[in-house]
Amino acid sequence: MDWDLENEVTQLKSMITVYQDHIEELQEEIKEKAAKIKFLEQQLEYKSMGPPDTDPVDTQTLFSMSRKLR
Repeated sequence: MDWDLENEVTQLKSMITVYQDHIEELQEEIKEKAAKIKFLEQQLEYKSMGPPDTDPVDTQTLFSMSRKLR
């Protein structure tokens, strides 16, 4: 009877290892898909609204413009 229990324990440990490996693979796949989704969302935003305005704001020019408007 001990032999049967030992075999069952060994089999269950093996199954745990297999499941852990599969979980790690799925987690890596999730990370890759999240990166792809982020990229595609960014591409959709560019397509619908154009590239983002990343030019730095020149505050000196803004101040001089506001003074001229007064």
